[in-house]
Amino acid sequence: MTTSKFDRRNFLKAVAGASLLSMPTWMNAVRAQVAAQDKILVVFELSGGNDGLNSIVPFADDAYYRHRPKIGIKQDALLPLDDHFGFNRGMLGFK
Repeated sequence: MTTSKFDRRNFLKAVAGASLLSMPTWMNAVRAQVAAQDKILVVFELSGGNDGLNSIVPFADDAYYRHRPKIGIKQDALLPLDDHFGFNRGMLGFK
């Protein structure tokens, strides 16, 4: 009787292989969507302790400051995006 060893390493290899096989199909779908709408969605995944509401701050929304009385970033410390939102100064490269 033989037993197959399916440990974490083998699982990760199988998942990586399967995702690579599906990548061309995924890329074609993205290209078709972009061509159809002439719009591009760019997504950044930030790791660590990033807090979205202190990255792009809704300074015009009073609820932001009510719920974050000690950690809310004041409007004059932001890089303005429009009349409602501003970037945290640490996000200068994103502006």
